[in-house]
Amino acid sequence: MNSLPEDVRGAIDTLPTKSAKIRALDERGYKRADIARLLEIRYQHVRNVLEADRMKAARKKTVSGEPGTTSPIRLEIENGRLVLPPQILAAMALDEDGQVSAAVQDGELRVISPRTAFRRAASIAARHKKPGERVVDTFLAERKAMWNEDA
Repeated sequence: MNSLPEDVRGAIDTLPTKSAKIRALDERGYKRADIARLLEIRYQHVRNVLEADRMKAARKKTVSGEPGTTSPIRLEIENGRLVLPPQILAAMALDEDGQVSAAVQDGELRVISPRTAFRRAASIAARHKKPGERVVDTFLAERKAMWNEDA
């Protein structure tokens, strides 16, 4: 870290982790390769820290939205991984944890967020419910009757 200006070196030295130092240098405009050289770490370490931060920020932006639609986008699968761009993540209305369910149907990959799956299931259930029907009360009454028969 000898080639850092004195004020930057002082600020970086007080940080507790390599990741914090990477973020601080990135915020000051240093390139990834320079950060790796200055901190005497591998470039991949720098990249992993900064990309994880970028993906986390993209997920946070998508949390509040409703499910949407995008036009088709060409994506590549590399080493079994499919990276989804921010506009697709936003349209999927993902939760903060980024969890999804995936299935292949007729050769088509379908990926759905838990929030969207719940909304879809609730919509299907609502179509079968009669107006004014109290499904939970009916269910509980049936269970109580069943338990009384067993006694």
